[in-house]
Amino acid sequence: MFSDHDSLYSSTKLNLSGLGLTQIEAYTFDGLDNLQNLDLSNNNLSYIDADAFRGLANLKELQLNYTHLTYINGLTFSDLNSLEYLFLYGNQLSSLDSNIFNGLSNLQYLYLDLNNFNSFNASTFVSIANLSLLSVGFNNLSDLNFLNSFTKLNYLTLGGNPLIQLDENTFSNFDFASNLFSLDLSSNQYTYLPKNVFTPLSNLRFLFLFSNLLSYLEEDTLYGITNLNYLVLSVNQFSHFNASAIQNLTSLTYFRLDWNNLVELPADLFQGINTLQIVALGNNQLTYIDEKLFYELSDLYFLTLNNNQLTSLNSTTFIYNQHLQYLYLYENQISSLNATIFSDLTSLYYLDLDSNSLANSTIDLFNGLSNLYYLGLQNNQLTTLDAKTFFNLTQLTTLDLTSNLFDLDSESAIIDAFSNINNLNMITIYLGGNPIYNKLTDEQPLCGNNTKCYIV
Repeated sequence: MFSDHDSLYSSTKLNLSGLGLTQIEAYTFDGLDNLQNLDLSNNNLSYIDADAFRGLANLKELQLNYTHLTYINGLTFSDLNSLEYLFLYGNQLSSLDSNIFNGLSNLQYLYLDLNNFNSFNASTFVSIANLSLLSVGFNNLSDLNFLNSFTKLNYLTLGGNPLIQLDENTFSNFDFASNLFSLDLSSNQYTYLPKNVFTPLSNLRFLFLFSNLLSYLEEDTLYGITNLNYLVLSVNQFSHFNASAIQNLTSLTYFRLDWNNLVELPADLFQGINTLQIVALGNNQLTYIDEKLFYELSDLYFLTLNNNQLTSLNSTTFIYNQHLQYLYLYENQISSLNATIFSDLTSLYYLDLDSNSLANSTIDLFNGLSNLYYLGLQNNQLTTLDAKTFFNLTQLTTLDLTSNLFDLDSESAIIDAFSNINNLNMITIYLGGNPIYNKLTDEQPLCGNNTKCYIV
């Protein structure tokens, strides 16, 4: 097949993706002894000969994803004893021959997502028991018995299946339990997780439980996984949250509880978890945040509280979050803020207060935010600005004041406020949707230090 292309015989990579191939004949790659990476993805393969990959003894990665495969002969991969990565996701496979992985003694990563598997025979995986990563998301799997064959799994993806139940001993039955590093159970149908269900997973670092039907976690549900760094509980049905469910997770750095139905949060939710750096609480129904909620989060640098029903925040809410860099408060109902609420956030880069009900600017509200580069005040009810509103924002490059109520009567005050922006670089100011917009875009006034205010 490649006799007219001598350079291929020394190549280590071959990309045949998206060429409209419909079949791979026997010995198609004969002579390509140096080949290590073969990409056949995004074709329309109705047939692969059992001898198609003969001679590829050095092949390490084979991509057969999105190729419309419905069947693979059990001997197809038997000659690929150097293979480490096998991508079979996005096909129409519903079963696997029991010998399909025989000979793949070095296989470490297997991707079978987005197929039509209802179940697997555990014996199918016996020859690749030392697999490191198995991804079988978005199939039709309803039980996990096939996992009994594996002994050293580090990464396991089971998301997007109709899995509805775990019992307390589910993971204690698997030899790989203490090796597991990442577990994805997202987009299933779990309504309840029993006590101690994850306890055998003593080295787990990542746990993904988003897009299920969970409304409650018991105190011991997450017991025993004290090394956990990432916990994602987004898109479930929590209206309240049991603080004791996570308080043993003293290594947690990333926590998402956004896109639920939360109406309140316990003041001690993060007690003892001073390692948290990223917290997502947006898209809930919170009307109130206890002033002490974030007190122990001294390493917090990313926080979302957007799309809730907050009307105000206590002046000391962020007093111990000096490392906070990104704060999202948009789409709430905040009408005013204490002048000192942001005064301790000297590391803040990004502050989004869009779509609230702020009616006036407080002189000192943004005082001290010397590292702020983005300030979003779009779609509020601001009618004027104090001359020193933005005085200390020396790094500000984007100011969004779109869709407020600035009119011609406030022109002088607005120009004064812009003239006090002491940024040495150009700053973009968005003023669209304000009555004064046309006049100021024609004038393009200067900011402080003759910095160009680019008004759009």
